[in-house]
Amino acid sequence: MEREPSLESEDHKRMHHRLKQLGPDLESRREKLYEQIETTLQFGHDLRDLVESISPEESQQDIESKLESYMDSVKAKFPQESEDIERIQELRSQREEHWKSYDVLRSRDEVDELNEEEENQVRIIMEKTEEITDEIGRLSEGNITKLILNLDNMTADLIAKNIFIKESDVKDWRTVLSKWFLEELSSEEFDFNQIEKVMVKPFSIILISNPDYFEKLSSSSSIEGLFLGGTPFILIKRQEDQSRMNDSIKHEEIHCYTDAANLSRGGLNMLFDERIERYNALRREGAPQWLIDSAKKLLIKTKAWRLLDDLHFELVAAIPAAEQADFRASKKAKTAEEQLLEELFGGYGLSTVEKRTKELGRKMREIIKTAENEGDQILSQHIKQLSDDFHYRWFHTIETMRYVLDEASALSEDAYFDVHMLFYFLRPSQYGHIEEYLVKKYGNSSASQS
Repeated sequence: MEREPSLESEDHKRMHHRLKQLGPDLESRREKLYEQIETTLQFGHDLRDLVESISPEESQQDIESKLESYMDSVKAKFPQESEDIERIQELRSQREEHWKSYDVLRSRDEVDELNEEEENQVRIIMEKTEEITDEIGRLSEGNITKLILNLDNMTADLIAKNIFIKESDVKDWRTVLSKWFLEELSSEEFDFNQIEKVMVKPFSIILISNPDYFEKLSSSSSIEGLFLGGTPFILIKRQEDQSRMNDSIKHEEIHCYTDAANLSRGGLNMLFDERIERYNALRREGAPQWLIDSAKKLLIKTKAWRLLDDLHFELVAAIPAAEQADFRASKKAKTAEEQLLEELFGGYGLSTVEKRTKELGRKMREIIKTAENEGDQILSQHIKQLSDDFHYRWFHTIETMRYVLDEASALSEDAYFDVHMLFYFLRPSQYGHIEEYLVKKYGNSSASQS
């Protein structure tokens, strides 16, 4: 497959050239990242092998014991990172208590003005909250720490799926299926009579559907499988070619195994849109200027790569449906933001990532307009530059995701699994490393060489 030409500006080309000139230090960091990627993928493959070795006849207690033993072995190899995770949990609790104290003081301020001592308490709370948030971000951004957090969440989810499968009956299945299709696709009640075959595995329930009914539910004749996120159910279109149908099942099972990866949204820092909400709320409430200025400083501190990483959860959650839609792009006239969205997600209507990205753009435009009306050039220029940088990074990330998925599909099942694992375990701002890693480990696909 030929790589589409990049839309990089001359400024970004010069930036990449300067990065190449950084030399040995950059190369050393890249090698360290690749070592961590190897570690991540090895544990990911170990988990997949364990999951696929478990038989439906094994008891729920035995399955839970195997998965917990696996996680104990992971944590034993990384004692420092395991301690960091415990520290993260403590810090989250502390931050929650500070937020509660802050809310109490702010609610009192709406009735009576705070005295000097109380205002000082608010300052201290805000400073401590930011310090805690920064420490959480520092501790959680390490790739090994994220690996443990993700694997822990994935094994817990697999245990929960197995418990549901062991303890549920067809009546429970009907309830879950109808609710999922109603909430996710706004479909009518699920018709279980259209299911021609059921395969129950330890962590998934595979439903082979009448082809016409499958196409009605998926609104597509090209999609062959659908994993119902947050459930153990996989819906497969019945085909005459058994080998092709098995490939669809394997493909969807990858999404089932990685369903619950714990995506650290922006390194667990406060999301940018939440910072905007705080800034706007303080202005509406007529809060003291020093309080408004402190919220403004948080906006100005925001970096474009952080904004991209804040969308990690929505971005990865949309991948299964985006793949099923074959990344088709609409020919209708679109705004720049909508066009960028459709570069990856086509017309599939993936509401979460679409709504969140559009809302983000709208809020940035509002901040720019307000700042310009008030003559605040510093804030206005910063948000404009932030918006430009974010859209460049967004497009580049989408282009990279599409390309590496196509490459991995052409290479092998293991390569495809690796790419999906890395989408979860790396931050979107790190996705550029995936293409180079694929070449390093698997070489180029025949499609990319033609």
